[in-house]
Amino acid sequence: MIRTSSTPTQREMLFALTHRIRLATGSQLGRTSGGPGSTALESARKTIATLERAGFAVSFQVRAHPELSLEQPICTWKPGSPTPAFGVISYRLRVRWIEAPEVITVYAASEKAARRFAGHGGRLPHPLQATHDLHMTGVFLQLRERSPEEAALWVPEEKFANKRRGQKLPDAEIQDEKGRTLKVIEFGGSYSPERVRKVHEDCERRSVPYELW
Repeated sequence: MIRTSSTPTQREMLFALTHRIRLATGSQLGRTSGGPGSTALESARKTIATLERAGFAVSFQVRAHPELSLEQPICTWKPGSPTPAFGVISYRLRVRWIEAPEVITVYAASEKAARRFAGHGGRLPHPLQATHDLHMTGVFLQLRERSPEEAALWVPEEKFANKRRGQKLPDAEIQDEKGRTLKVIEFGGSYSPERVRKVHEDCERRSVPYELW
């Protein structure tokens, strides 16, 4: 059984898929279990195959844009800083989508895993969000590499959506042990200047720093 005799790699991957990210490609899973490189990728493939056989993971295909290289946020802001140039940020977000969507195999926790480990799982309720969800995985992995302490406090939208009905929901937040928001994390698709402004105004109103990737 995965729960009682699992390896550290299996536990880490399953925790990520049920509590941090919604889905991942094989190469992204390699980065959850040892970093880039063929060895990590092969290890990740073996691990996810074991989880699939145990009924704790599922694989399926989605149509999505290839993963962008997310080395740093497009915009960072904290209370007291100048108001960003929304038009410039919007342009930088939109011009990076130069490759055509393609069919990609992705992995997610199963509904069984979601129930067993009190997290989320199952196939995407909205397949058109696959590009967004894969890039949120990329943001999480980048944050985990540069700031493991913050990544350990990562809370995805699913965890607080029911508590904030009628409010604007960011993609993820960095929260302290009492559930207080320390930072907002947002991934921008082809955001218009108006949508960028709404992200900013929500965080400004709450006096919360944000990163827009």
